[in-house]
Amino acid sequence: MTDLIKRESQQMVEYDPGPLGIPGLEAMDPGDLIVPRYSIVQPTSADKIEKGGRPGHLMSNLSGDCMQKMSIIPLLITKGMVLFEENMAGVACKSNDAILPSPAIEKPYSEQCHRRGTRGGLQPVCNMAQWDGRQKPACAMTFNMVALEADTESPFFISFKGSSIRPVKGLITSLAKRRTSPFNLCLTMTTERVKGDLGTYYVVLFKDHKLVQPEDKYIDAFKQFRGYDLEKSYTAEATEEESQEGATRSKNWDSEAPHPADSVSDEDIPF
Repeated sequence: MTDLIKRESQQMVEYDPGPLGIPGLEAMDPGDLIVPRYSIVQPTSADKIEKGGRPGHLMSNLSGDCMQKMSIIPLLITKGMVLFEENMAGVACKSNDAILPSPAIEKPYSEQCHRRGTRGGLQPVCNMAQWDGRQKPACAMTFNMVALEADTESPFFISFKGSSIRPVKGLITSLAKRRTSPFNLCLTMTTERVKGDLGTYYVVLFKDHKLVQPEDKYIDAFKQFRGYDLEKSYTAEATEEESQEGATRSKNWDSEAPHPADSVSDEDIPF
């Protein structure tokens, strides 16, 4: 009887909840999840507004949840590319890593978007990613973030384009300066209203930064999603939404209107 109890005790200790760490889903891994995609509702985002979205809010493509702000833990930030068809009718080509075209694109413009230079920077290979003098590339850079909602630790994905790239670069610069990994930071993600010559729109804003305690608390979550295929978070709805977002925001795509990211300083990110 004692030996049986010992064997059962050993089995309990050796129990492995699997990659997701959830009993009952032991055989599942991050690749089996459809991670919701959030985006900023713009004043011209008619489709999102019809579904209950409010300008300046962050909206989920899966649940339709719409929030003015979110407390998040960023896990990783990557680069991507997107090229819209003429008149913003749809997505002509895109990349999930800015290196290779997305597998979802049947006929990419090039077999490669960029290559890594000797110093690690991206060097364009595709003509659509090339600068023409002062003319920006037709295929625009995006910054993609996989993060956790701080209160539920539920993962989500968000892509930043156009004028929202500057605030993301401000966050990245501060992380790099302090040699801090994104998953060791908890912050509030919201939006900032910007009024430019071509109208009013919203850009992302990060604030209320604080370090996660204990350090590396979310490193396992980072490892789970480090190799996650972002394509899995794109449904047919998301692809359609992406083209609509490009059409409604095209007038602000290259906007040079000033906003908070232009004046990011150490005091703005006190961690």
